[in-house]
Amino acid sequence: MLNSKIAFFVVTVLALSTSACTVRSGRAGRGNDASDNRQSVSSGWQSLGRRTVDGRHDRDSIFAARQGKLDQIMFRVSRSDVAIRDVVVVFGNGTTFSPNTQLVFDQGSNSRVIDLPGDTRTIQRIDFRYGNLPGSGRADVEVFGR
Repeated sequence: MLNSKIAFFVVTVLALSTSACTVRSGRAGRGNDASDNRQSVSSGWQSLGRRTVDGRHDRDSIFAARQGKLDQIMFRVSRSDVAIRDVVVVFGNGTTFSPNTQLVFDQGSNSRVIDLPGDTRTIQRIDFRYGNLPGSGRADVEVFGR
């Protein structure tokens, strides 16, 4: 069991190091990263929706509660650590966008800003796969847009 946890950790670290997306942690780095993250969320960002992930399901969707045209999204995770991968943004006209993502979040951290392709668009939903990290519990995943 310990070997599988170590293997998962190594694979996660390797995937994160080659990923197109990075995550700023509220628990690592400069002492004020957490307040910087909260500020970036409040600066023109609006919540599109939230899901609580509990490890019993490995995929979920957030249906956009906000109507309007957006050109950027950002993820925020709270309550527990979680890994998010295979993000698919489904637009109002049915087309999709799959940013190359392998996000590993500490609780209370945000993803980088993910630019959406083309002109500003309405988002119908955001599909994603996830996995709780060893020792983690239920996590809240929220998506913001602007």
